[in-house]
Amino acid sequence: MRMFRADLEAVFLDRPNRFVVRVRSGGRILHAYCPNPGRMTELLLPGVPVVLERVEDPGRRLDYTLAAVRRGGTSVPLISVRANDLAADSIIPLLYPKAVAVRREVRWGGSRFDFLVTLSDIEVLLEVKACTLVEEGLALFPDAPSLRAVRHLRELAGIDSAAGDGKADRADGRSRRGAVLFVIFSPDARSFMPNVHIDPVFASAFAECSQRFQVHAVAIQTHQDGTAIVERLRLPVEYRMLDELAADGGVYLFALEIERGRTLKIGSLGDVHLDKGWYVYAGSARKGLSRRLARHGRRTRGKVMRWHIDFLRTEALAVRAFPIRTPYDVECRLAQDVRAISAGAVPRFGCSDCSCPSHLFRISGDPLQDSRFVALLSRYRHRIALGR
Repeated sequence: MRMFRADLEAVFLDRPNRFVVRVRSGGRILHAYCPNPGRMTELLLPGVPVVLERVEDPGRRLDYTLAAVRRGGTSVPLISVRANDLAADSIIPLLYPKAVAVRREVRWGGSRFDFLVTLSDIEVLLEVKACTLVEEGLALFPDAPSLRAVRHLRELAGIDSAAGDGKADRADGRSRRGAVLFVIFSPDARSFMPNVHIDPVFASAFAECSQRFQVHAVAIQTHQDGTAIVERLRLPVEYRMLDELAADGGVYLFALEIERGRTLKIGSLGDVHLDKGWYVYAGSARKGLSRRLARHGRRTRGKVMRWHIDFLRTEALAVRAFPIRTPYDVECRLAQDVRAISAGAVPRFGCSDCSCPSHLFRISGDPLQDSRFVALLSRYRHRIALGR
């Protein structure tokens, strides 16, 4: 099946908002509609080649849709709703070869699911999720917190309960069961796991409910012309680290932007001069990681200053938190790796209880626009999820 038309090749520049991207094609700067609600941080980096699909619709404000990102010798489709078309055309016939009927957009109770797959003895209500986040052979979903996805998991689990745990509950003798299909747009995926770093609520719901519905994870290869094929039909699901990672402890990176150069009094460090720009702080919280990041995210004027980062937070223009949930003590190793890609360190900052020279580093520009920072963060999250 073809997932997109390669109408125009371009280079990604930035994403002014959730629904619009700016690209350069030839000598032109164009705006295109972004059809994927995910963050896609690891994909949409400045300078990456992208594909636009032209939209022939006089009612549309933008003439192009962002259709795919070129990555290595393959493409990553970004029009997420087409994952359903691919499921109907290529995946469901392989997963359910004995299906007697497949119907789309089916209501059950108060919910609507993507497919109803009817077999001789069972009806399967199937929800489809498109996944683009793959590193180290591991696919993680979602790439942004999704209450909608959590609701879908709980609804799918409820189908099995309502059907009497697989016993026939209909006049025609068929029982019902729920299923979720993760369509993973990378041929490199070898396994799947809920993204506990980004959405621990989803990961917790998955661990709690996944024995009550079917889980399918399918790796897809998409060629340069937009043609997609099934690469691996049944990827294993990683459960072994899930409970440990969901314990709300781990390490984190915290990015802060200082609007202008200034000298701050920072606890026992005394006067510390900070140039204008972005800084990244490496820290840890063995327990209560979510609470720690929430505290760092608030301005702390009027509060007890407990950590060096509290003094810096009062002056920061913008802040971003990047949790890495892990039972391992990797804070100092993480700090060393950030230092290797930094433009310099602030001496003795945030390292009073270890022998590191610093845990605060200056970054040349917005960290989320720096491919080295994004790769470092992704590497830690994926390797830790795999227990490495």
